[in-house]
Amino acid sequence: LCVSLTNAVTEEMTGGDAKRELLTKKEKRAIRKAKRQEKKAKRQEERAKRQEKRAKKKKEGTEDLSSPLAFYVVGDVPYSEMEECLLPFELRKLKTIDNGGGHFLIHLGDIDDGRPPSGRQYNQCPESVYSKVSDIFELSPVTTFFIPGDNTWVDCADVDLAYRNWNKHLFHYNTRTDLNWPTLRTTVYRDHPTRHELFAFSLEDMLFLGLSLPGTARNDEQFTEGAGSSSDRTQLHRDNEEWTTRWFEKYPTDEIKAIVIFAHDAIGETNQPFWSWFAKFIRKDYTNVNILIVHDSHDFDEEAGFLSMENVYLLSIDDTVTPIKIEVDTTATKLLDVFQHNHYETCWCSSDHKPTQLKTNNIPSCNGACDESHAHCKGSSLF
Repeated sequence: LCVSLTNAVTEEMTGGDAKRELLTKKEKRAIRKAKRQEKKAKRQEERAKRQEKRAKKKKEGTEDLSSPLAFYVVGDVPYSEMEECLLPFELRKLKTIDNGGGHFLIHLGDIDDGRPPSGRQYNQCPESVYSKVSDIFELSPVTTFFIPGDNTWVDCADVDLAYRNWNKHLFHYNTRTDLNWPTLRTTVYRDHPTRHELFAFSLEDMLFLGLSLPGTARNDEQFTEGAGSSSDRTQLHRDNEEWTTRWFEKYPTDEIKAIVIFAHDAIGETNQPFWSWFAKFIRKDYTNVNILIVHDSHDFDEEAGFLSMENVYLLSIDDTVTPIKIEVDTTATKLLDVFQHNHYETCWCSSDHKPTQLKTNNIPSCNGACDESHAHCKGSSLF
């Protein structure tokens, strides 16, 4: 009897501890959610004030018409048939909703979910994946660039074949002349002897760099030991360092007021050697120029003071199919005024990725709609 009572008490106490632990986790999640909502409200309020200020300057005729400069970013799409259905509509909406306000679009990598088929160790990465994405982005209204992620490169069964597919279909996508894109009015440099994915260009008083920093490789052995041009992580970091140095040194800081760097991964352990080098490089000569790093992540986040530097702002883009608009205003003085985004205005529907209400379509899997509060995502007039 004593043993039974002891066991009963123990079970009750254990259950109570579990409940308390569960409650604590729920409380923590609630706190995190509240903080995110508070941050969102604050950013929206700040953005509204900036827009009001700009509207006033425009009315008074004192607006600097050369700034801000806008562009779009998207990443981790398409991962599903649903996203393949919706992404074309999202690309068309850039022109319809935004009146073509962005100068270019950057895909930050991972054009497939990267999951190996059943019974296989690595993603097979058929060429059709790359050509399909190429076809979808023909609907982009502006010059489009692609940065490779890990899913359809270093996670593939044949890493170098995957790289060649990237090079064939997507690395030089911005040079397409058959899509009637508005002229970018600048020279895009993509002249690294082996890294065809690296690019650089300047617009007005801003420098834009595309780097090659995929996340952790599932096929790490082939990636680090292969003999092809796409292999060897150490060499990859070295190539990125040389490319960054070349373009930072080309433009004096009194000519360039803002620098934007696009990369697939900025926070993963795999690429920390590069970012450690980058921090030292910036601290040496470039603490007076505002720098934005935009990278791909499955969760949206932002960090002013990234790498412990007050002039560096990290923007982590989540995996929604709605491209995010970023504006760079070099007439502003504060870091968060120089770099602004509309993430909180885009249509995000948890993990279901249903950002567009399709009034009529013949594909049942495409049906879906955002919450009605997302005005940008509703109405047949958008299509």
